[in-house]
Amino acid sequence: ENLGTIVGFINGTSLAIDDNMDTFLDSVANQITIGQTMALGSLQSLYSQQISDWNCDFREYFLSYDFVTNRDAPIGANYYPEVIGYITNEIIKEFCLDDDNFDLYLQKEENKTSDT
Repeated sequence: ENLGTIVGFINGTSLAIDDNMDTFLDSVANQITIGQTMALGSLQSLYSQQISDWNCDFREYFLSYDFVTNRDAPIGANYYPEVIGYITNEIIKEFCLDDDNFDLYLQKEENKTSDT
């Protein structure tokens, strides 16, 4: 008789624990999702601000160059090393990016442009 009472209590309690655990896990999962969404939004905002700041700094640094005053003007071979040096120091290193990958990207973009 006591054994039946104990088993009944355990069965009833375990169902309540399962329901409570499911509710708890749903709540934790929801909080994680909200946190991830907020963190991603903050990161996007930070990157947008940094890109905007960098764009202004770039224009200011090269203000007297034709390729800044005339958006259709190419950077040209004479200024290319200086521009790449500026980008490397101000962006590539700051964001811990790989400058070899950046060079490959530029080469691919140049090939796309020259193919059209």
